Amino acid sequence: MKECTKCKSNEYTNKSLVMLINECAHPLCKNCVDNLYARNAAPCHVCGRVLRKTTFWEQIEKENHVRKRLKKIFNLKQDDFEDLKQFNDYLETFENTVWSLTNEVDVEGVEEFVNQFRDDNADLIERNRKKLDDDQLWVLDQLKQEKDQKKRIMESQAEDLRAVSEKKSAHVDHKAIIDELKNSQAPAESNRCFKRLYFQQILDRERKKQIEADMLEKAEEERRKKAQKADQTRKRAADQISFSMASKRVGETGFVYRPLLLHINGPEMPPMGTSVWRSWATWRTCAPLVRTRSLADTWPNSAPPVPSSRHASTSSHSEHYDEETNALHMAIMALYGPMGGAMSAQASQWLADFQTTMGAWTACDRLLREKRDAVSVCFAAQTIRQKILKSLKELPADSLLSLRESLTAHLASLQMKNFDPLNDVTATQLCLATADLYIQVHEWKNWVAELLNSFNSMDGDRTRMLLVLLRVFPEEIDTIRVGENRRREVREEIALNAHPVLMFLSHVLEQMGAASDEDMIKKVVQCLAAYLTNPLLNTDELAQSQLLATIFQILYAKEASTTLHGCATECIVNALFRVENTDKHMALAHALHRGVLALRGPFKTAMDDEDIDKLQNFGRIFVEMAESLLEFLINGPRTADESDLASFETLDLLLMMAEHHDYSVNSAVLVEMTFHIWYRISEALFQIDNDDHVAKYAQHVTRYLKFLFKHVRYEPDMFGLPPSGSELTDFRQKAAESVKDVVYIVGTDKCVVMMFNLMVEAAATGAGWEDTEAALFIISQFLANLLPEEDSVVPDIVRAICSLPTATTHPALLQTCAELLGSACDWLQKHQDFQLPVLAWLSPLVVNPLFASGAAEAVQQICHKCAGNLAQSGTITRLRSLIPVLEATTTNSKGVEAAISLVLRSATEMIMLLPEVEMARQMNEIGMSIVVNFSAALASSANGGNNNKENSENHADAWKSMANDPMVWVDRIASVFREVQPWNAQAHDNRPAPWLELALGLWNPLSQAFKGFEDNTRMVEHICRSIRFLVRSLGVQSQGIVQPLVAQMVDVYQKHAHSCILYLSSILVDEYGVVESLRPGLIAMLETLATTSFVTLKRENGLRDNPDTVDDLFRLASRFVLRAPSQFFQAPISSALFDCGIIGLSLDHVEANRSITR
Repeated sequence: MKECTKCKSNEYTNKSLVMLINECAHPLCKNCVDNLYARNAAPCHVCGRVLRKTTFWEQIEKENHVRKRLKKIFNLKQDDFEDLKQFNDYLETFENTVWSLTNEVDVEGVEEFVNQFRDDNADLIERNRKKLDDDQLWVLDQLKQEKDQKKRIMESQAEDLRAVSEKKSAHVDHKAIIDELKNSQAPAESNRCFKRLYFQQILDRERKKQIEADMLEKAEEERRKKAQKADQTRKRAADQISFSMASKRVGETGFVYRPLLLHINGPEMPPMGTSVWRSWATWRTCAPLVRTRSLADTWPNSAPPVPSSRHASTSSHSEHYDEETNALHMAIMALYGPMGGAMSAQASQWLADFQTTMGAWTACDRLLREKRDAVSVCFAAQTIRQKILKSLKELPADSLLSLRESLTAHLASLQMKNFDPLNDVTATQLCLATADLYIQVHEWKNWVAELLNSFNSMDGDRTRMLLVLLRVFPEEIDTIRVGENRRREVREEIALNAHPVLMFLSHVLEQMGAASDEDMIKKVVQCLAAYLTNPLLNTDELAQSQLLATIFQILYAKEASTTLHGCATECIVNALFRVENTDKHMALAHALHRGVLALRGPFKTAMDDEDIDKLQNFGRIFVEMAESLLEFLINGPRTADESDLASFETLDLLLMMAEHHDYSVNSAVLVEMTFHIWYRISEALFQIDNDDHVAKYAQHVTRYLKFLFKHVRYEPDMFGLPPSGSELTDFRQKAAESVKDVVYIVGTDKCVVMMFNLMVEAAATGAGWEDTEAALFIISQFLANLLPEEDSVVPDIVRAICSLPTATTHPALLQTCAELLGSACDWLQKHQDFQLPVLAWLSPLVVNPLFASGAAEAVQQICHKCAGNLAQSGTITRLRSLIPVLEATTTNSKGVEAAISLVLRSATEMIMLLPEVEMARQMNEIGMSIVVNFSAALASSANGGNNNKENSENHADAWKSMANDPMVWVDRIASVFREVQPWNAQAHDNRPAPWLELALGLWNPLSQAFKGFEDNTRMVEHICRSIRFLVRSLGVQSQGIVQPLVAQMVDVYQKHAHSCILYLSSILVDEYGVVESLRPGLIAMLETLATTSFVTLKRENGLRDNPDTVDDLFRLASRFVLRAPSQFFQAPISSALFDCGIIGLSLDHVEANRSITR
C-alpha cells in the first residue's frame, strides 16, 4: 500500500495519490514534496540527507533507478571484449556495482570505481551510445513488423469499404440511363469507342449522384439524433433548474395556504403563545425531518409547515414560496435557528443529502434572491460554491452563462458592511463561486476587465465587494483542479490587468485619506498579497508605486493593529518570495531590500513592548528575505554599500532575531525561525571549495553560536531533569542540529575554545550552573568531530567534569556531562590516562535510576572504543558489580533494565579480547545467572506469576516487578550474544567455542519459552532474535541444537505463521546450507514453511496485508540459492516460489519487492 511517510496519507484515503522518491529511498507524496521543498533544497525528514526537489521521481524500485543511471556508463557490447569470459566478468562487475549502490555498501569507493571506468572507456562509451545492440535491433524489428501489420490491416479495411461502396453504387437506375441516351443531343457517330465512352460518362455521373444522396441521408440522420438528444437534455434541464430572475417557473401554480380542519375529540388546545403551543409548533415544523431519513421523501413532496407564532405575521408573504425552498429553509432553521436542538442531527443529514441533488442549484439560487435571513443566504452561497467546485458537469453548457449572470446579480444586490462577519462570509463565498466558475469554463476570456468595468458602473459603493472578488481570483487559480494550460491562461489574464488593478488599489488607499477604515485597508493589502502570488506578474510598476511604500508604512507604524500588521507581513512575504527570481524582479528586489532594512527600528520597538505577534511577523520577513537573496549572499559581488543585495546586513537581521534573550516574550521562537536559513547557508558554503571565502562568514556564525548559548540555558530555579516533551527540550534538540550544521564554518577546535572560554567567564562572574551546562551541551554536539590529538582545552574540560561531585551537582548538568563524555570516546581512545577516571565518575550515575540509561550509554560508547586497554584493567568486574545494584532499585524500572543491557554489552565486548580460558570463565559467570533467573521466570509464569508479588506490591516501578517477565531475560541473552564474535573453529584448531557450554545451557529455557509463548508474536520475535545471535556466535558448532530447533520452528509456524521464524530459518540456511548432510533437512523445512506461507498469501489481499511474510519468505529462498542452489532448484517448491514471486512483483512494498527481485 502506498503511504506517505510524512503526512500518512495513502492510496485508500486519496485515490489520486502520487508518490515520489529520491536517492535516499524515503518516499513522500507530491503535496509533501511541494511543501517541504518549496525552495528546491531541504533535508530528508527521515535520514536528514540534503535533497533537491528536481531530483525526485515517481516512486519505483531504487535498484531500477541505480541501474538506469549506470546503464549510461556501462554500455559496452560483447564485441568490445576479446572473449566471452571477459564479457561475462564485465556483466558480473556491473551487477555487483548495482548491488553496492542500491544497498549503500562502500558508496564512495564504488562511485570512484564508476568514475574511473567512465574515464578509462570514454571512447567506447561514446561510440556505443550511438550503436544499437542485438536486443535493441530486435525491438526495432518487432516494432517495424507491428507497423507493417497495422498498415496491411488498414489497407484491407479500406479495400473492404471500397468494395462495399462500389457494390452500393452498382445499383443504378438503368431506365434513366436509357432515357438520357435516347434524348441526348450528342452526334450519333458510328465510332464504337466513342459510344462506349459516352455511355461510361453517364454511368459514372449516376453513381456519383447515388453516393451523394447516401451521404446526405446519413448526415441528416446524425443531425436528427443530435437535435433530439439536445432537446431532451434542454427539456430535462428546464424542468430541474432555472437561474432567471423570475420568482416562479412557467406553468407553475403558486402555493395557497389553507387552514387545516382539526377534529379535536379531547381537551381543548392550549392558548396561542404558551410554552406548550411553542413546543408543539416546533415539533410540527421539524416533523418531516424526523419522520423521514432520505431527501426523496421530504423534498420536494413534503407538505409545507404549519406557520408557528414566529411566522404567523408573515404567512401572507410566504404564500409564494415553493415547496422546495420551504423545505430547505425549514432544515436550515432546524440546524442553525432557534428551533434546533434535538433536531440538529437529522437536519444536518438532510442538508448533506440535499447538497448532492440537482435541485440544490435552483433552491439555493432562490434563497439568495429572497434573502429570508442572513443564515440561509450564507448557507445558499456556500452550497452554490461547493456545487461549482465539485458538480459543475451536472449543468448543461448553455446554462453556465445564466449561472454567471445570476451570481453577478447576487453580488450586485449584496451590501458588504464593515464589522458584519456573516455578511462578509456570504460575500466571500459568492466571490469564490464566481471565480471558480470562470476558471473552469475555458471558453470565457478577459472577464477580469469586464468585472472592473461592471462594478464601477453600479450604483452605490461596491469597493469592498470588488476587493474581495479581485483577491479570490489569484488565490483560487492556485488551488482549483484545472488543466495547466487554463491555469496559465488565467494567470496571464490577471497579469495583463495588473495595471488597472494596482491603480484601483492605490485609488482606494488615497480615498481613505484621514478616515482610518481598517477593514478597507486590510482588504486592499490582502488583494495585493494575492496578486503577488502570480508568477507571471510584472512587478516593475509595483516597485515604483506608492502602494508598496504604504504597506511598509503599516509595518513601521507602532499603533498598527495585530490583524493589519499580519496582512501587511503576508503581502511583503509574498513579494519576497517572488523576487527569488531576481533576473525578472530586480527592481522589486531592491525596493524590498531597502524597506526591510528599515524595519530594524520597529523590530526593536516591538521587542521593548514585548509584542510577540509583531516580532514573529518581522522575523518572517527577515528570514524570507534571506531565503530569496541567498544566491547573492553566497556568490554575489559584495561591496561596502548597505543597499547592495549581497551585503551582510541581511545576516545581521537574522542575528538581531537571535540576539535578544527574554523568557517573557519567548524569544526562542524567533531564533528557531532562523534554523532553516542557517542550514541552507551552511549547505551552500559547503559546496564552495574556497576556505578564504567561507572564512568571511565565520564572524557571523560565531555570534550566532554565542546567542544559541544563551537560548539553550535552563532556568536557574529548575528542579530535577526537564520533562522529555517540554518546549525547551524540543528547542534544544533543534538548536543542537543547527549547531552541527554551521560549526564547520568556524572550525570545531575554535568552537570548543570559544565555549570553554564562555564557561570560564561564567564561573569567574559567579554565574549559576545553567551557564556551564549550556556550554557543555553545545560542545557535546561537535566534540566527536574533534581530532583525537587535541590537548589544549579538552583535557581541562574532562578534568573539570570528573571533579564535579555527583551528589550535589544539578541533575541536568550531570546528564549533559555524561553525554559529553560519551561523545568524547574517540578522544579518550588516544588519551588512556583519562579512561579509568571517566568510568569511575560515570559509575555512580549508572546505578542512579535518574541517569541510568544515559550514563550506561556513555559507558558503552567508551568501552566500544577503548576495550583493548580496559579489558586488562579489571573494568569487567567493576561493570558486572553494577548489575546487582541496579536490580535493587525501586524506580524507573524500564530505564534501569536498558542500562543493564548496555552494561552487559560493554562487558561482553571486553571479554571477547581476553584469553580463551578467561573468556570462558567470564562468559559463564555472566550467563549462568541469566540461565537461573530465566528458568525461575518461566516457572513463575507457568504458576500465574504471583511468586514475587509481595516483594513488588509497594514498588510498582521497581526492577523486581519485571524480574518474573521472561522477556527481560530473553533480551539479556540477546544483549550478551549480540557482541560475541562468531567462533571460527578452523582458526582455533577445531577447539570448541569458550561459550559453547553456556549456549547449550541457554537453549533449554529458550526452547521452553518458544513453546510456552508460541501464540505471542512479540515474545516469539524476541526469542528468535536471541537464538539468531546464539547461532551466529557458535557457527557450525551449534549443530547440537539445530535439529530440535528446526522441528520446533516448523511446529510453531504451522500453528502461528510468525514471519520472524522465516527470518531465523534464513540464518540457519546461511550457516548450514554448505553442510551436505544437513541440506535435505533444510529443504524439508523450506517446503513446510513455504506451504504454510502460501495459505496466508492466497487469501484476499494476502500479499498486501503480509509484506513481512513475503520479505522473509523470499529472503529464505535467496539464501538457498546462494548456499544450496542445486538442491533448491531440484525441489518442487522452487517452482511454486517462482510463481508466487511473479505475482508478488506488483506488491508496493520496498523491502518485500526487493526480496522478490533478488
